[in-house]
Amino acid sequence: MTDQDIVRRLSRRPKTGLIAVTTVAAALGAIVFLLGPIANLPSASETLPKVFERKAPPPPDPGSAESGMPAIELSLPEGLLPGVKAVASQTVIVVVTPTDGTEGSRGNGVLVRDGVVLTAAHLHTAAMSDALVEVYCDGKVVAGRIRKQAEIRDLSLIIADGCHGERVRVSRERLRASDRLYVSGFTFSSGLDRKSAKREVSVTAYVPGAQPQLDELEPEAAQLVRAMRKNGLPHLKAVHGTMVPGQSGSPVTLASGELVGIWILNYPRKTQSYMVPASSIARILMDAGYDP
Repeated sequence: MTDQDIVRRLSRRPKTGLIAVTTVAAALGAIVFLLGPIANLPSASETLPKVFERKAPPPPDPGSAESGMPAIELSLPEGLLPGVKAVASQTVIVVVTPTDGTEGSRGNGVLVRDGVVLTAAHLHTAAMSDALVEVYCDGKVVAGRIRKQAEIRDLSLIIADGCHGERVRVSRERLRASDRLYVSGFTFSSGLDRKSAKREVSVTAYVPGAQPQLDELEPEAAQLVRAMRKNGLPHLKAVHGTMVPGQSGSPVTLASGELVGIWILNYPRKTQSYMVPASSIARILMDAGYDP
């Protein structure tokens, strides 16, 4: 099934429901993951062959000296629309720790099914095949294992048993510049020290037709975008506002809570950032056996 088939299938689906070849693992592994607030925007008061399973004792409490997790604040802003709040409450933190002592990565994700997290693939690439994957959810840290990885789309599905959430659907709507979009996820209040984190929701809007210039991107990001275009994949979607380092994997939704994208890439020159579009999200869900 082609991406065009997916788009057509989504466009035929009833409106009920919420929330999507050459690998580029080396490129994705070096992309700066983004986990921080959007600048100047208002607050809104394919598969790896191995399954990675934690065999060590249960991880320590978040915020402890032994844990890679920061101290977490789970509260959400007041007055959120029900659909936005439902998705925001299902956001999680994903931490990937290589076993060879090299620097790991941390980003956001969102539970799209009970025990199934959708996030950005560059947080965990083939080059990190022995890495420990942990997910912070429901006030605890649980072991994660890769269910499906589409590095060429920069998307991953992680199984996180013990993380509970309702089904989130991918949007079938065509994005318009007038749509208010909501970006949910954890931001780190101590910058790159990441000693504490809190859930936040920011408001942005779609930028129709905008695409990054390859010569203005970091080499690894340019290689990812080039590979997507070469393989005929759906283009990334631009939204207003830039991010500070740290917010990859954050879900982007409509006011209804339907998922329209996963944030992956910053483009500060034009005060824009980019998300993986809904059709790519639908593809990885279908490939993993889920109805988007």
